[in-house]
Amino acid sequence: MMLARQALGNAVASSEISYDASAQKLQVTGTLKGNVPLTTAQVNAAYTTVKTLTFQVERAAWTSGVPLKEVMVTIQGPAFDDYADLYTTWYGIADLKAEKAATLAWASLTPESAWNAYDTVVLRLRFQPAVVGIPPTDPSATPTP
Repeated sequence: MMLARQALGNAVASSEISYDASAQKLQVTGTLKGNVPLTTAQVNAAYTTVKTLTFQVERAAWTSGVPLKEVMVTIQGPAFDDYADLYTTWYGIADLKAEKAATLAWASLTPESAWNAYDTVVLRLRFQPAVVGIPPTDPSATPTP
């Protein structure tokens, strides 16, 4: 689905898109460029990016005319594991099914209001080691979803 890839734009380093025609399910994964969000401001910016990209993909998919029963969007990027090793993991996941999508007025939604309307959403709470490894650069780096 080219529309989903276009909706992600150049904000991602790569994307994976799969459409199961028999289940009418679209799965989109976008991998962000950049550094691991460590400070509260960086984490909040990452959340904003996740919500914005998810909204762009969901809106493009549901207004495309392609027969859909479900659209799941995963935005991922770099993080540190508990041993301070860099890896790629999910930052946010949103799932929207046709029943709910049919009730949404896409033209009047914002990324934030849409995020609160999806069937299922989750945001990563930690991007850095909890136990071992590097300490946070900002001691107040407690993310607020």
